[in-house]
Amino acid sequence: MTVLQNISDGWKAYLLLALVTFTASVPGVFMVPALDRDESRFAQASKQMVETGDLIQIRYQDEGRNKKPAGIHWLQAGAASMLAAHETGSDQIWAYRLPSLRGAIFATLATFWCGQVLIGRRGAFLGAALFGAGLLLTSEAHIAKTDAVLVFLTVLCMGALARLYVMTLVGDTAAPRARALMLLFWGGLGASFLIKGPVSLMVAGLAIAVLSAVHKSAAIAKSAINWRGLLLFALIVLPWFIWVQIATDGAFLEGAVGKDLKDKVAGASEGHGGLPGYHLAFALIMFFPATLYLVPSLTLAVHHLRGKALDVLASDRAGLIFLMAWFVPSWLVFELLPTKLSHYILPVYPALALICGWGVIQFMSGAKARLAQYISAGIFVLGGLIFCFVVSPFGVELLQAEAAGDFKSVAAAQD
Repeated sequence: MTVLQNISDGWKAYLLLALVTFTASVPGVFMVPALDRDESRFAQASKQMVETGDLIQIRYQDEGRNKKPAGIHWLQAGAASMLAAHETGSDQIWAYRLPSLRGAIFATLATFWCGQVLIGRRGAFLGAALFGAGLLLTSEAHIAKTDAVLVFLTVLCMGALARLYVMTLVGDTAAPRARALMLLFWGGLGASFLIKGPVSLMVAGLAIAVLSAVHKSAAIAKSAINWRGLLLFALIVLPWFIWVQIATDGAFLEGAVGKDLKDKVAGASEGHGGLPGYHLAFALIMFFPATLYLVPSLTLAVHHLRGKALDVLASDRAGLIFLMAWFVPSWLVFELLPTKLSHYILPVYPALALICGWGVIQFMSGAKARLAQYISAGIFVLGGLIFCFVVSPFGVELLQAEAAGDFKSVAAAQD
């Protein structure tokens, strides 16, 4: 316990967590070719943004790409522009993956920052390490798309909300600190909206609704929802939105909401469907290796919240309530959404990982959940076997059959 206390204290904890995610993610970022059609399209649209200097309209070859806001393309174009001095820098897919790699690293650090106020430094460190080494996060760090950056901004917002929540419970609503956290919360929501629309808004909104219902009080909502925050959100989102609507004669809103979002909500968009339980099944591998602690930690957390667990601190109760409010309702929404892709669930994985970190600390202190531990060990082994199959030559060949080819060939076709 002393070793864990030492490594989870101060700046070295952040350094170690950054190294965990960097080490797990970085090799494939530079070595793996474009993984699918979506990644090639994202990178090509960002490449054209660099070439044309048009930071408002998103275009893929000769067509408008009116699906997602421009935020990720700005980050990718900026990364590629810094490498433009190199002869082939902007033609390499890895240049467009750098924002995803940074997003994954910062998501791990934000998870640690968020968890400290909820479950303590040791549990937060373990939870952040499990998340940072997790297969879903590290796979998204390899892909030039939105989700790694989105999860960082989501966790940043939830960390600010967690502090507002704790301050509200203890009656410490000091104006300067509370206002700074509220502005961070809305600033993060505004930035995340420019990355992938209303996903973070949904996660935070559902958490606030559940917390308000659990505590039978609107105090947490009042601490987070403020006209200054709404104004900041509008100042971040509206300038680009208005500009792109003018530039595309209204085609962006029609494409992003009237088609892309509507298709995902109304049915299985582009054939990406699945029954409820899809994300639960994929957690066998996508939450690996934290699957080793998932079932016993959730079991202990539920027992603790129902007052049946022994030898756990009462102060953990509020933190667990917050993590459950973050994790449960959003997970249900993603399971019920007709369109399903494994990365959709990523914004709630930090909450699950922090619950696992909390659980590990309790088991280190002598807590028991034997049956749940055996079940989780079985899940861990099964997930490990699936992972070994995926990275085997046969699995790689199967995945390559679904790939779209090399990014440079797509770029050449445009030229």
